[in-house]
Amino acid sequence: MNAEALVNLIRNTRSTGDVKTWGTSDFTPYYSFEFNGEYIKGERDIADRLALMKYPDMTGARYLDLGCNLGLFAMTTVKEHGASLAMGVDADAHIVESARHIAADRGISDKTIFVQGNLNNLTQKWVAEQSGYETFDYMSCFSVFRHIMKGGVLALPQFFVTVGEICTRSFFFENCAEIETNQIIQCLHEVGFTRADYLGRTERDRDLVVVHKD
Repeated sequence: MNAEALVNLIRNTRSTGDVKTWGTSDFTPYYSFEFNGEYIKGERDIADRLALMKYPDMTGARYLDLGCNLGLFAMTTVKEHGASLAMGVDADAHIVESARHIAADRGISDKTIFVQGNLNNLTQKWVAEQSGYETFDYMSCFSVFRHIMKGGVLALPQFFVTVGEICTRSFFFENCAEIETNQIIQCLHEVGFTRADYLGRTERDRDLVVVHKD
């Protein structure tokens, strides 16, 4: 697949982030990236966000990104931080297929898994069925909480219970305007995350936080 074909594939998504007007030529990814030797320009360079993330050495670790979009963060943990496996879950089939093509282009298909899934139905059993693993060392969820909250008043607390079951070390998250960051941290504390580090404000002016199980 060449870069033009990949862009056309992504245009079919209904993702509000990667496509300004889905199915049209008004296409702008969140982040710029390279594919098949070509540069696909996005709204911003991913380097600034990665610098803010402060990913640790993940040698031999497993990483799970919920609401992964094109999977660029998950792939970075494999390519640059030594993760042995990175899995990404997204609701949109076209985005998932695109992520698989990008991973193949980067030569890491054997260390990545991208699957379509509804985060409101996320369970540890489902993750294990998709990946072969019940737990992951590191997890992340960026700017997705507002979508989960549409599932009802108990949707987000139940989501955090599942995160607590799966994640064994650290959980990175980008918050949204609909809920206070301290409330999120408290919910995560109740499922086993004992320490929180504030990483800063993202390019979308939202809190970026990592919580740990110490």
